[in-house]
Amino acid sequence: MKVHNLPYYSYKTGMPNLRTDRSPIAFSSKIAQSCCGPASTANAILYLASRNRRALAPPVDSEDERVAEYRLVEKLAQYMRTSKTGTEVEGLMSGIYRYVYECGYRARVEWQGIHHIGSPKAGYRPEPEWIMENSLGNNNSILWIGSYRYNPDKDTYRRKTGHAATVAGFNRGFNELLVHDPSALMPRAPIHCEIEEIRSGRILFLDRSIPAKGLYKIREVDPYVYDGELVKIIEGAVSFEVESRKKPSFL
Repeated sequence: MKVHNLPYYSYKTGMPNLRTDRSPIAFSSKIAQSCCGPASTANAILYLASRNRRALAPPVDSEDERVAEYRLVEKLAQYMRTSKTGTEVEGLMSGIYRYVYECGYRARVEWQGIHHIGSPKAGYRPEPEWIMENSLGNNNSILWIGSYRYNPDKDTYRRKTGHAATVAGFNRGFNELLVHDPSALMPRAPIHCEIEEIRSGRILFLDRSIPAKGLYKIREVDPYVYDGELVKIIEGAVSFEVESRKKPSFL
């Protein structure tokens, strides 16, 4: 992996790591187990609100701050049209745009990944350098991860499920992304996830079959959270930047 013009190490200290299994409010039973996208986005929004985009902060009113944070997850789930099967890429992007716009800011939202959704970079293989660059400063990256069962005889990866997580930083020396994951199985501390390029094979999901070469596996370095049965592959990332209070744009 070649990375140019990026710091050796970056981590957004103070970024929340919300987990929906520990929510102090009761989510709708239809989406309680499917809020990884909204929760991952809320991590980034709350981080920005604590820095230089204060109007992004959810209203606290009579509720304590933790309740307000999960109210934000609930609102994002509504805006992203999250269902019991999860959140679609288009829904996550439009939900970010809507929330940021309502708070009075301009949003730049972009997708790079293998899912074709009408975005300029749809269908592109997600580049680690792009993901890292878009996790710096006011930029934020939400990872789109697929879990696949690998067939060594056919050299194929068949998709089983999907997941979203927040990129909180990276460590170039170890080819790691530092991830905040809303899954109940993950620890609260940042997960150091090693990434490795796939050299051969094919990806199978829905009615599509595409070359796996050039995509990246992502592993949890901590053996406590390592799943040896399913291979996790980065399918793409949603990047968003919250800019000044001007006319919004959507890419």
